Amino acid sequence: MPKAAKPARLHLRKGAQRSEAIYYIRDGLYECSTRTGSREEAEKILANYLLEKGRQQNVEKATGRTHLTPPQDVTVSEVLGHYILLKKDTKYFRTIEYALKPLLPFWGDLKMSDISNAACRNYVAQRGVKDSTARRELGILQAAINYCGGERIIAETPPLKKPSGASVEKRHLTRTEAYWLLRGARLLETRARSQVTKFIIAGYRTGTRKEVLLNTRLDKRTKDSAFLNLKTGVYFRSSDGEVATKKRKPTIAVPSHLHCLARLWAKNGSTYLVDTNK
Repeated sequence: MPKAAKPARLHLRKGAQRSEAIYYIRDGLYECSTRTGSREEAEKILANYLLEKGRQQNVEKATGRTHLTPPQDVTVSEVLGHYILLKKDTKYFRTIEYALKPLLPFWGDLKMSDISNAACRNYVAQRGVKDSTARRELGILQAAINYCGGERIIAETPPLKKPSGASVEKRHLTRTEAYWLLRGARLLETRARSQVTKFIIAGYRTGTRKEVLLNTRLDKRTKDSAFLNLKTGVYFRSSDGEVATKKRKPTIAVPSHLHCLARLWAKNGSTYLVDTNK
């Protein structure tokens, strides 16, 4: 049977004089000098070597790579491919898939080392769309690059030069505007009138996003929906166990007017705040 490989260890190599003795690290066929004859200092260097070796082995095990791939050896299409596989079972998959259609023809065959401010400007010019659209697409590419960097698939994560975002003026719906919206909803047919009226009232009173409003239950809290507690008037705008994102959904207490209306709607058979199935 072959002998088991010895672990990394220190080896003292003597010089012509005692003061010239140097400790070396031996690890299989690998050997390197610690540049010191002090046993204590050499042991510290050996400990650091073992820590770095263990970290690199963890990287190799997690990524399946024996080294970090330099940017000149990775195409942008490979990076996007890794990212879309990560997101295939999430609600963002369709958005990413849609963004890949314009991203791949321009970026797909380029190497990561080809990414530059000039390349980003050329992409925006070639797309010929609003800056906000190009910014969103480049944001998805940046997310893919950051993901591959975090997974140690690529050695560098170059930043992208995105068009500056337009300043957005925050303006809330006024009471008069809400009134005229409700007046307009009265012109709709019966089923739509009820749904749109509930949507306007709930949105105006809580400032909640459309997706959350349409997915708010009145009967129970689940892992897939928001929940308005009819007993306490507390509005849990995040589903049970939902991971927090930049689009924050803090829990709030709804105004008494909406609380009374929601209890009435539930009494009449609604299971959702805006019951689109009725």
